Amino acid sequence: MIRDVGGADSWFEAERALQTRRQMSEIVSRTLRATAPTLFPTARCTRSHLYAVLAFDWAVDTAGGLCLLEVNSHPAIGDGTMSHVPTRVYTRLVTDVLSLLVLPALEGCEAQPGGFKPIDWDVE
Repeated sequence: MIRDVGGADSWFEAERALQTRRQMSEIVSRTLRATAPTLFPTARCTRSHLYAVLAFDWAVDTAGGLCLLEVNSHPAIGDGTMSHVPTRVYTRLVTDVLSLLVLPALEGCEAQPGGFKPIDWDVE
């Protein structure tokens, strides 16, 4: 799942944002497929649930071209290095992770995606 944290003010910005999100989804899909053997261990307890929060850092040029800079397997969520990020971003992230992954695993309730969007794993 990919999480959208941005917004757009005009139709043009909304259309450009949609194209950028599609590019991001494709790049995230390819990155996860390429790294899946190391991200998802094959030998594990069948009752276990493995989750990871990955932070994808991007650069966008003036023409709207997108470039993946890096993927952080341990994003700086609570160590103070991201203190300039509004608290609501982290509150929403934690709420969405709990609703999507943790509560369904613990309580058997339906997963709620919140701000996360499905990723198309079949992108070539």
